[in-house]
Amino acid sequence: GGTEDYLLHAAGTCAHGRTTTAHRLHPHLRLDLLRLRPRRRSRLRLRSRPPLAEPLSPPPALPPALPPASGCWAREFSFPRCCLARNPPADCGEGSYNFQTCCLTHPVLSNADVNALTHADEDRFWTCGCDKARVTGGQADWSWCAVRRAVMLSWDLGTLYPAFVYLDEAGLAACPLGSFVFMVSHVVSRLNEGQPVTDLPSFLWADEFLSVLLGPGLKGNWLERWLTSGWNSFLMLSHLRHYTQQTPEGGEGPPCTSDGGRGFLEHAAEMIKGGAHVPLSVSSSFLAALEGSKCAPESSGSGGGRAVTSAPPAKTGSWDDRGVCCLPRALGFMAISDAISVDWQHKDERRTFLELAGGAVLSGLRAARPEGKYGGLGALLRSRWPVLDAMDRLFQVPIIDLSLVDTIHRFLQQEPAGLFAPGGRGEATTFQMRIFPRREIVSDMIRYAQAPFCGMRPFLALIERIAVAGGAAQCGGDRQCTLRFIEGGPHLGDCTLWAAAALEAAGMSMFGVGYEPLPDASALFRESVIANRWDGRIVVVPLALAARDGEKVRLAYYPGHNGEGTTVRASAEAHCGKSCTGFSEIDTVTLDSSWPALRAAPMDILKLSVNGEELNVLRGARALLSKRQVCTAMVHVFKAQRGWESAPETDSAPSSAAIAAADDSAGQRIFSSDLWRLLTDVGGFEVALHLDKDVTGQVGPEDTRPRPSTRVLRSASELDHMFRSPSSSHDYLIARQVDVSAGSPCAGSLALQHWSEVFG
Repeated sequence: GGTEDYLLHAAGTCAHGRTTTAHRLHPHLRLDLLRLRPRRRSRLRLRSRPPLAEPLSPPPALPPALPPASGCWAREFSFPRCCLARNPPADCGEGSYNFQTCCLTHPVLSNADVNALTHADEDRFWTCGCDKARVTGGQADWSWCAVRRAVMLSWDLGTLYPAFVYLDEAGLAACPLGSFVFMVSHVVSRLNEGQPVTDLPSFLWADEFLSVLLGPGLKGNWLERWLTSGWNSFLMLSHLRHYTQQTPEGGEGPPCTSDGGRGFLEHAAEMIKGGAHVPLSVSSSFLAALEGSKCAPESSGSGGGRAVTSAPPAKTGSWDDRGVCCLPRALGFMAISDAISVDWQHKDERRTFLELAGGAVLSGLRAARPEGKYGGLGALLRSRWPVLDAMDRLFQVPIIDLSLVDTIHRFLQQEPAGLFAPGGRGEATTFQMRIFPRREIVSDMIRYAQAPFCGMRPFLALIERIAVAGGAAQCGGDRQCTLRFIEGGPHLGDCTLWAAAALEAAGMSMFGVGYEPLPDASALFRESVIANRWDGRIVVVPLALAARDGEKVRLAYYPGHNGEGTTVRASAEAHCGKSCTGFSEIDTVTLDSSWPALRAAPMDILKLSVNGEELNVLRGARALLSKRQVCTAMVHVFKAQRGWESAPETDSAPSSAAIAAADDSAGQRIFSSDLWRLLTDVGGFEVALHLDKDVTGQVGPEDTRPRPSTRVLRSASELDHMFRSPSSSHDYLIARQVDVSAGSPCAGSLALQHWSEVFG
């Protein structure tokens, strides 16, 4: 009993004489302690057995011992609280537990951190549980999932940092990759203030974390897991590497080829900047020219224990068993993985090359530092090979598979019904989507949410109702099973692609047109259409919808936000200020001229997201509206407000000076009056304001209007009052034809039949 108490106390005592709970001890130590406890003598008599014919097999080998951990941390005494806080609590520095010992001397990871790192072969280590339900890490008011969202969307971590600093030991260890992001962020912020990087406690923690994580024993395709985890620290690490390369320590490592990989590195630099992929021929030649042949530690095998080995290069040279040329080999594998990522048919090959790259990184780090020592992060920062920069590029996956049912669950926030219900034929339906292979707000949101970034939730809700009914109906005769729709300003086509997948799963015919003026976005939209084999059913028109054909408009957007592109005349300056970029001269087209040429039939849904050009688009659809060829329409209120706010007194294109001198109020009244006349008198619509449910938390507390709710507008004055009032991103101007007679173009329109199911 006395020996057991002594060992428990000696093994569990941490900073300030506090003792850890039994679960924090090393499992082998806990087992030894249990063996020390006195056992009661068994009252049972065991029967004698004959000797075994074969000797007993040796006991299984014990797993490798855990890396050393700091004795400074326990419960509320955590590394960030005592080492990163501007004014750390006084009780952080009691006795021998001082700043130098606990914050600037290895080891700095806590026992909980080290134990968490032993689970790097499990999904929960990489996702922190954020691939499922919301989880918290240690403290009830802290959500690692909220942090992951901020990281994925490039939001400012500064608002979360004060709470992070005061996480306890368990909260910190609940998500090691999230803690790593904060540590790297702290290093970057202090670097921007001119402080030496290697003198920072946060750098010491980050370096030790990475060294332990990428040390002996790591299994599986760790690189792919990190790239798909959502915890992208690589952009900040790339920034740190750029700084390090400007110091005398930069450029570390041998050239590994006769020319130091000059040609390959030039292509890699372009790739890293968001440009073209490295040609496969260039990457292959580079890999063949590298010295050495094998870069895969045995411990880097897949989950089944298979060792990861690279194919021997064409050049037969001496094998560099120290692995000093493994980091460039990893970079070559990453370049190939990036090049083939544009074709989802090669996703298995991409996974293989990521696994090869991960194994080469582990071998390279083993060569760069003595066994059992720290310095993994420092080695990657000093290396002449931009491995960290390539990881940031690879993080921006350009192709993604999206699930219909996931969107119904997460975005529509309802249980899948009909063909989408469990066991239904549409339950497993997915579609492919091409997104930007760089940081761009819509692409980042899609990668984060694993769902289309369709800002008009009622549109998806209406499509879902139509698909569910269509999947259960017998088409033919008087039963119409075709839907025709237009999306103005679809960007990457999120809404249209989801709608096409849902209608196809229901066995319905469809025809959709997306008018996207931004050349790069429309090109990706077109690639998605081809990838899903919807060519001919979905048409992408790379022109700007307007009031007149054959003119030019100038588009602008905030850097990284081209999904919010708007015309200069529609409040571009107010939208993105002096940071506007991406100005382009785009040809215009009207709906009156283009829709009949594409499909001589009524348009069930007209969905507009044209950032202030809504009135001009409807002016260009006057003939269709007057012939009652448009059955329903949907518009974002806050986007239409941009056009209302900058409305001139006439619909001609005035100079900026004329706009400034005009009576803003008069111009805005004309805007409201013209829009009302086009929708009601010309188009025969009933117009309403729909306040949708706030599923994103973007509606402020000052907005007390009931949601969801729909209110019919009765006059142009009410419409103008709506524009003058504050709005949220979940406010929509909706319109539908009423009193539709038999034989009229919109008779039998599926959008009209299911309208009330969504809008009441």
